[in-house]
Amino acid sequence: MRPRDYWLFFLSNFALMIAALIGVAESSPEFLKMPLLWLIVVSTWLLQVSATVRRLHDTGTSGAMIFVSGVPFLGPICLMILLVSPGEHGANRYGDDPVRPALAPQPF
Repeated sequence: MRPRDYWLFFLSNFALMIAALIGVAESSPEFLKMPLLWLIVVSTWLLQVSATVRRLHDTGTSGAMIFVSGVPFLGPICLMILLVSPGEHGANRYGDDPVRPALAPQPF
């Protein structure tokens, strides 16, 4: 996943979450608001975490580095640097390069 693709996903996911939260908050009855809000927040959060781990794997870093963001002040900055850095060229220990795939074997 290229940095550009990740950030476009991040922005679209964030915009959809905000739009859904506003829509639920304005139109739903009171007893339905909280479960729907939790469903929206958890589902978008899971999508974002999986995309972030995929991006970290593309840079050759463990997905566990997402927990660095929990360190006050410096943690989010370190994670941001990892997320904006270019991915490794070629395959790494997490798989093939999704941007530049290896040449497929030629059939006989």
